[in-house]
Amino acid sequence: MGNAASEIGFSGPASIFDAAQTSALDKIVSDQPYMMSDNVWATFFTLHQPLLDLPPSALQSFFLPYAHNFARNTLRSGNFRMLIRHVTRSLRYMSPSRHLSDTIATTTTVLATESYIVINVLFVVRHLLKHFIEFNCDVVQLFASEGASSATTALAPSDNDIAVEFLDALVHVLVDTSSEDTHDLHLEGINFLLVLASSTAYPTKPMSPRTTLLDVFMHHAQRKGRGRSVQWASGLVKRLLLSYVDQLPAPRMDSSAAVAAVSALPPSAAGWNVADFFSDTPVFPLADRSVLLLLLLVLGDSRRYRFRSKRRQTVHSHHLTRPSRHSQPNPFREALATLADRDESTAPHGIPFSHVAEVGGRCVGCIASVVPLTRDQCRKMRTEFHAMLVYHILLWNPPFRDALCRPVDVDHFVSATRSLSRDATNAGVQVMPLLEAIYIYTLDPPRLYVYLAMLVHLSENPLVVQTLHHTQVQDHVAWFTERYLCDVSGGSVVVLVLCRVLKANLSVLHDPVVQSMALGLLWNVMQFAKALHASATQSLLKLLAHATKKERQLRAIDTDAASAYLATARDVVVCIELCCRPRLLPSNAQLVRAWFRCCSAKRRDW
Repeated sequence: MGNAASEIGFSGPASIFDAAQTSALDKIVSDQPYMMSDNVWATFFTLHQPLLDLPPSALQSFFLPYAHNFARNTLRSGNFRMLIRHVTRSLRYMSPSRHLSDTIATTTTVLATESYIVINVLFVVRHLLKHFIEFNCDVVQLFASEGASSATTALAPSDNDIAVEFLDALVHVLVDTSSEDTHDLHLEGINFLLVLASSTAYPTKPMSPRTTLLDVFMHHAQRKGRGRSVQWASGLVKRLLLSYVDQLPAPRMDSSAAVAAVSALPPSAAGWNVADFFSDTPVFPLADRSVLLLLLLVLGDSRRYRFRSKRRQTVHSHHLTRPSRHSQPNPFREALATLADRDESTAPHGIPFSHVAEVGGRCVGCIASVVPLTRDQCRKMRTEFHAMLVYHILLWNPPFRDALCRPVDVDHFVSATRSLSRDATNAGVQVMPLLEAIYIYTLDPPRLYVYLAMLVHLSENPLVVQTLHHTQVQDHVAWFTERYLCDVSGGSVVVLVLCRVLKANLSVLHDPVVQSMALGLLWNVMQFAKALHASATQSLLKLLAHATKKERQLRAIDTDAASAYLATARDVVVCIELCCRPRLLPSNAQLVRAWFRCCSAKRRDW
């Protein structure tokens, strides 16, 4: 037995436990089976050390050899199954309904009845599970294995009672309201589920066809009648959103748990860097990690979805994504889609959308706050997780879009904008930070997709587009460096940014999705265009001239590129023609005159 490090050929680090606990852990990871009543479990469940305050590097080097041997020996000993059973009992004891007769039997021995011990044991199991996933182990089989004495095979998700009961107990703790006393327990539970979800979101090896623990979680979340947590998906989604809205600070901001990065979530090559996200000093760990967990759960089968582009017809956002024929329903996505607005109804499965919109928008810079926030406090659109949350709620929950566009008191942002209509919404303040993000990330397609799609969703509401054209931005738009912009309508800024995106996409990106969304957004905006700024009019005509010129140059060289420029020119002409309708013509005389002058100049050139 002994420390597993000695069995794989290198010296192990100093133990983070005392001698008795280290000896108990050595026995647990060995191939010797131990019954539930054995004293080794009682000894191990006396962990009192502040494990959350230890540096991640020390934890990594300490748990790695133990996890290596545990994954190999538990198939003969079944000790991991026993460990999970004891942890499940402790979680049941910590749940709000522990006094109910059906929650935990009076004769059941609970080894950990204090929250700090439960947190430590759950912390250890999380690190072991993280390494199991990194080793590409069959985690479901490790949960189900009773050892060599019972010839067991990997159980189907619907029959794997140990894994289901453990996850059920964990969710039952998490769906309760967090307090200062239970904050660390909630945070550790969310960290555990993050590691669980990361096994699919960030696989370290090619995905295997076998069942994962996340599959078990998804399967039983869909079976609403299974387990004591009657509705896993709806309850957990609601609690994660409420934790996000509450923005509770950590009780101990000096604890490493308040700033530590989530385990088993490596930085992504695409730029969505998890480690950087959790490195900020002023954090709300429960809220931030709730956002990340919610995104991982609702996108659990996102690889079965694909973008679907439609040239010029992309006016409505439901064209952006379409599920494949063989995709399975995601219960967490369904729970997010069916979430009701408590501001407008009394549905039990609901939260106040106005609060979500306020917090989410403030974090990504989408919604005006009564108190002006600095760039660092808002973290603007560079905090991708907040932007992704708003994006996906907009995508799957149409009532949320209505809540986001609901009229508010314009006095909150009158210093930045001047509304020409007393019925205006906060659209001008919602859209300007999005336009800044699009301007900054014009050549970064992953981010550009999200920000363009969010604007497409907002532009589906006619009131939002009308408000953009009726709202004047008095202050200088400092982030737009091509020209000096001041006293310009919000709609004109949208046109300027979209013309820049279309030109960059034709020249550099050649991305049909960006082209489709940008043209669809331009179509929506131009349907209500009134009194466009001279700079916006000039940009539209310059884009048209550029497209026609490049089409003539490439006609004999590259037919595909020439066709793309020709299609763009046609789409821009169609958008300009929208302003020539009788309803809009009196308000767009400047655009019409400039168009006629441009056409006359082109005829002379030809």
